[in-house]
Amino acid sequence: MRQLACLTDQQQAHQWAAWLVKKGLEIRLQGELENQSGGTGAVEAASNEWTLWVVDDDQLAEAREQMTRLRNGEVTEFPEVDKAAFIKAAPKAPPRPQTGNKGRPIDWSRDRDLMRQEKLPVIVFVIVVSTLASLATNFASLDNDRNVIPGISGQGLREEMSFVGWDAYLKSGGDPLAQIREGQVWRLITPMFLHGDEMHLVFNMLCIFVLGSTIERVHGSFFILALLIVTQISGMLLQALVPPLDWIPEFLHGNPHAIGASGAAYGLLGFLWIRPLVDRNYPIQLDPLNVVMMLGWLVYCMTPYMQGVANGAHLGGLLAGMAVATIKPFGTYRLASQ
Repeated sequence: MRQLACLTDQQQAHQWAAWLVKKGLEIRLQGELENQSGGTGAVEAASNEWTLWVVDDDQLAEAREQMTRLRNGEVTEFPEVDKAAFIKAAPKAPPRPQTGNKGRPIDWSRDRDLMRQEKLPVIVFVIVVSTLASLATNFASLDNDRNVIPGISGQGLREEMSFVGWDAYLKSGGDPLAQIREGQVWRLITPMFLHGDEMHLVFNMLCIFVLGSTIERVHGSFFILALLIVTQISGMLLQALVPPLDWIPEFLHGNPHAIGASGAAYGLLGFLWIRPLVDRNYPIQLDPLNVVMMLGWLVYCMTPYMQGVANGAHLGGLLAGMAVATIKPFGTYRLASQ
């Protein structure tokens, strides 16, 4: 039995089910109703959500073809609704996760057809460019004369990709925005491609791939690109601009020379952590243990036991990802009706 669509309109759900049955398909319709006691009501009652299922996997291709016609508005006349044809054997509602999260996870191994795309151009681009930039700059070494681009040494490339170059920073009297004010806006983003050592690169790219590839498949390349840019810029601005005031914890004091993609990685975590909490139909569920581990690492990096960590970038990226997750234009996700 395979899911075809989730609908919120009761009449439309019954009409579509009746049409599919008329076309010779064995269809089941599942409805859900939150009653006063908090349980799930009978499928014959008015429902907040109706799910269409095709019973026989051999009929899946035909069912999807008919669903495409229905979604495109090609069908305007529907047969009389015979509820007995598709309600009498409706499947039980799948169990809700026991983590307090109302979302419904996708079984990616069985439901690859529900993903909006297979290729991952943005995530692959970030990983490839980060690897090449890290190697070309000898992992952001300040003493690197290797010529990777004609006329530009590894050190020169690092200076061009940093949030602010050392020379410009010193000449400006310590202004972290010195070169951005001159129009070099790429510096808001390019520090994410630089890394301090091999483990820094591997850890960040692993996080970007695991979290980002899922988001790119579900939402598309434009969305993941925008999310990476927003979270990276937010993290870098917080990292660079927090003043060294006494009442601000020292681990958050600004440092514009931070590098790495961890701010964007925490942004992806923040998005995937919060999105299912505000959208009960969101198809991705993070393991709560993984969230605790990532947040625990963020807190640990703020302790005296860890030095030289861009805590502002981590925190700024996380908060930006959480904020994007609450935006309503992305708030109604339907598994098979996209």
